[in-house]
Amino acid sequence: MPELLLLFIAAGLIAYWISAISAHERAVAAARVACERHGYQLLDQTVVMEKIRPRRAYTGTVRWYRHYSF
Repeated sequence: MPELLLLFIAAGLIAYWISAISAHERAVAAARVACERHGYQLLDQTVVMEKIRPRRAYTGTVRWYRHYSF
């Protein structure tokens, strides 16, 4: 039984990690578009996650809200 619990915890952590990488890539893409629109240059492709919290989506489900800045 403890092995099954550890497996579920590991699966949850892996799913969160993959989701976080995807969100970070979308934030970098949005920053690149914003810089191009204003005529700036995104030098080091860096965005910073300022906060993370659970938040209700427009569909009614609870999701992680990640706020990035650059």
